[in-house]
Amino acid sequence: MFGVATLFGSNGVMLGMDYATLATKYVGDTAARYQQRRDQDSKWRAEDEAAAELLGRIAMGARALDVPVGTGRLLPFMNARAFDAYGLDISPDMLALANNRAAALGMKIKLGLGDIRDIPFDDDHFDFVSCLRFLNWVDHEGVTQAVRELARVSRDKLLLGVRYLPPVHEIKRHRWPLVRLGMRALGAPNHVERRTGLCFQHKSFISDLFETLGLQILVQRHIERRIDGTDYVFFLLRKT
Repeated sequence: MFGVATLFGSNGVMLGMDYATLATKYVGDTAARYQQRRDQDSKWRAEDEAAAELLGRIAMGARALDVPVGTGRLLPFMNARAFDAYGLDISPDMLALANNRAAALGMKIKLGLGDIRDIPFDDDHFDFVSCLRFLNWVDHEGVTQAVRELARVSRDKLLLGVRYLPPVHEIKRHRWPLVRLGMRALGAPNHVERRTGLCFQHKSFISDLFETLGLQILVQRHIERRIDGTDYVFFLLRKT
């Protein structure tokens, strides 16, 4: 196990959603149920198919980090590519489940506790870094800090999952445009944020952040276009 990082930034201020809450959110039975729900959900299977396809674009044997590694959803695909694999998570119980999955695969992976805002590796340490189902839990500042840190430790490519608010002209081009626009106008995304703790960024913010950090979009896969007017997208990025 590699070193445990702090739950707070250098100034002691929590960013976005309460990180102490995130640190204790996926423990015990909740962690186990998380995996059970994934196995039964067609949406997760669609995500896994997209992830497998995008990881297939990464060189065999790449040194790769998944953060947060969760229950190890990407491990089968990392194993298929013979990655020199690392996983980082803030929940010991999720790490235990990831370790069990690695053992079932006969896979060697280095797992450890840590914080996505302070990854305990040098600049450009990994060929590839992935982060799925996390960035929608933190606000602008939290997303900025997390993506900057992920980019810092990646030498080449990143895979990021982001749920965002697309511009109106994009919604008009896809299914159920009037319904989705109506739900947006009625504040459906704000209701979802208040009810669940999710944070939705505008697509322009995400695009500007990638440009600022020198991240070029190689491929994007739309995983889900929800009736509330939000999109969930996987971005395969290259660090320029």
